Amino acid sequence: MVKVFSAAVAVALCLVVAGGDAAAGGVPHAAVTQSTATPVNNSVITYDTLGARIDAHDGTVVQDASGTAWLFGTSYACGFTLNVASPYCGVRVYRSTDLQTWTPAGAVGGILAWDPYTSDWQSRCGGSEFGCFRPHVAMRPDGTWVMWLNVSHSTAGYAVLTAPEPGGPYTEVTTPPALAISDGSTMPFGDQDLVVDPTDPTVAYLAYTVIDHSVSPSTHDIAVEKLDPTWTTGTGQVTRLGKTLVEAPGMFKRGSTWYLVYSDPACAYCITGASYATAPSPLGPWTVRTQLRAGSCGGQTADVDVLRGPSGATYYVWQIDRWAQGSGGGLPNQFTANNYLAPLSFAADGTIPAQTCVPTWTFS
Repeated sequence: MVKVFSAAVAVALCLVVAGGDAAAGGVPHAAVTQSTATPVNNSVITYDTLGARIDAHDGTVVQDASGTAWLFGTSYACGFTLNVASPYCGVRVYRSTDLQTWTPAGAVGGILAWDPYTSDWQSRCGGSEFGCFRPHVAMRPDGTWVMWLNVSHSTAGYAVLTAPEPGGPYTEVTTPPALAISDGSTMPFGDQDLVVDPTDPTVAYLAYTVIDHSVSPSTHDIAVEKLDPTWTTGTGQVTRLGKTLVEAPGMFKRGSTWYLVYSDPACAYCITGASYATAPSPLGPWTVRTQLRAGSCGGQTADVDVLRGPSGATYYVWQIDRWAQGSGGGLPNQFTANNYLAPLSFAADGTIPAQTCVPTWTFS
């Protein structure tokens, strides 16, 4: 079947095939070969199997039934820059079996989750509109893949999209999601995480950043809300962490304990700390624990991905965006920001001690 894409998508695909995303300053790199034994190397730039630099930020890694890992993330290759009139580059999708060797796998042109270059997406997500971020994805029991996306300048705060396959194409749900906590502003929410209950895979929760504009400066807390059976809207069953300047939640369950890792403090495109809280259930009560690491291994927490290794071992993979830092406090295009993936370590009592930064490890 012949597929027709917008002109902007066609240009982006040419850059990917050329191997380097030249429009964003990328340098072509030799293509690599897929291997199930390649160690994850956090000390080098990661390139995909076409030789282009990985361009997927503030997203998540999830697995399908076969164990293949899928990386979803915000793209910057077309030039998106926060608070600057610039295009929205959409969400890129990659797949891997070792978390180091990534193959572009989006349904649109082999790289994108959907076509972001329509007038609707550009009007909502361009740089002057504060962008759209944090594509977090999970598979419903009926096989539908659900994505929540932070659409910053909207009263709904998020868009929800669904697809029949992890690579897409994703289609936006017509009715915007409704959540329990909102001040009705045009930027009520920030970073979020979509999490499935491992003991009941029909149930999902949204951990989301609540921004309170009634005070100055505005505060950032984290709420956890149970979603309806479609996972596309809230139910009103919600709890809050009770913090004033945090964001970027990554929620997961280990044993009988729920954990919430978050950026502490909240800070856009910063090298900032990460802390965590624990609870007996997603709806709390949450107990704030301690800081995992100041500087978050050179970046900012994106998620904690619960992944099953080829041997059957479970990994709680701390995902970090190593944001590019601008001169004079500016917020540059983030195409050159690297990803960090490494397993969290736990103490015998289940607490998370201060973390060391892992240069290399093997997903086995």
